[in-house]
Amino acid sequence: MFDLTNETCAAAGLEPYEISNYSCSGLESIHNIIYWRGGDYIGIGPGAHGRLTLSGERLATQTALSPSAWLDRVSLNSSGTVKSETLSKTDHANELIMMGLRMRGGISRSRIQAVSGQAIQIPKHLVDLGFIEVCEDWVRATEAGRPLLNQLVQALMY
Repeated sequence: MFDLTNETCAAAGLEPYEISNYSCSGLESIHNIIYWRGGDYIGIGPGAHGRLTLSGERLATQTALSPSAWLDRVSLNSSGTVKSETLSKTDHANELIMMGLRMRGGISRSRIQAVSGQAIQIPKHLVDLGFIEVCEDWVRATEAGRPLLNQLVQALMY
C-alpha cells in the first residue's frame, strides 16, 4: 500500500514531504510541519497534547480525553490539562528523531546534539545498506529506507 500510495500521488503530481503526507511543491502543511520539526504548540481541546519550550525546558502537556471530563476540568481549573511534565534531554532528543525523520529532509544532527548534549550515532550498516543518507548536518531516510522508518527511528534513538 505504501508503494501504491507513492505511485498514485506521484502520478497526480504530489510529492511526499513527510512519510504519510503529500502535496504540490510549496503547498506543504505548515501546521503539521510544526509537530514534525519539534516546534511549540498548545494542546487545548479534549484529548489534545502540547509541547512548549519554557525557560529552556521542553514541557509535554495532555488534556482530559473525554469532552465532559475536559469541560469539568476547565470549569474547576480554567484548564483541561491533566498531565504536564518536563521532558528529559534524552526524551526531547528522541522525540525530535522520531518526528523529524518522518520528514523527507530528515533531521539536523547539530540540533539533536544541542538538545541531548551528545552526538547522534548513525549505524554504519544502515548507511551501507542504503537506508539512511548523511549529508552535511542532515540525516534522512532514503527511498529504500522510508518503508522501514520505524526500525530506522529505533536504531537512531538514544
